Amino acid sequence: MFKKLFIFGLMITSLFGVRELTDENFKKATNRGLVAVEFWATWNEVNKVTAIDEWDSFDAKVYRLNIDNFPKIQADNNVVILPTIIFFDEGEEVELTHKDKRVTLEVRKRILEDK
Repeated sequence: MFKKLFIFGLMITSLFGVRELTDENFKKATNRGLVAVEFWATWNEVNKVTAIDEWDSFDAKVYRLNIDNFPKIQADNNVVILPTIIFFDEGEEVELTHKDKRVTLEVRKRILEDK
C-alpha cells in the first residue's frame, strides 16, 4: 500500500489540472481508484499546496475541496488543520497528511526518481 502512495506522490497531477469537488461529486470521485483530495479554504489561500499543480506526470485523480463551501464533508473527514491532503483508495482513506505537505510530497517524488 505504501508503495502505491509513493507512486501516487510522484504522479499527483492531472491532465486537466486539479479539479474542485462538491457535495454532489465527492463520494463518486473518491471511489475511483487511488485519488488525493486537498482540503483548503479561501481564507487560508497562502497555505494552499501548490506542489500538486507543478508536477507534469499523470496516473491518478487529484482534487481540491473548499471547506468554506462544504463544511459537512470537512467534518465527515475529520479535517481540522489546513491544508490537509487525504489519499483515498477505492473510497477508503489510506493516508492523511497536513501542515507542510510540500516537503513530504517532494521527498516522495525524489525517492521514486532515485529508483
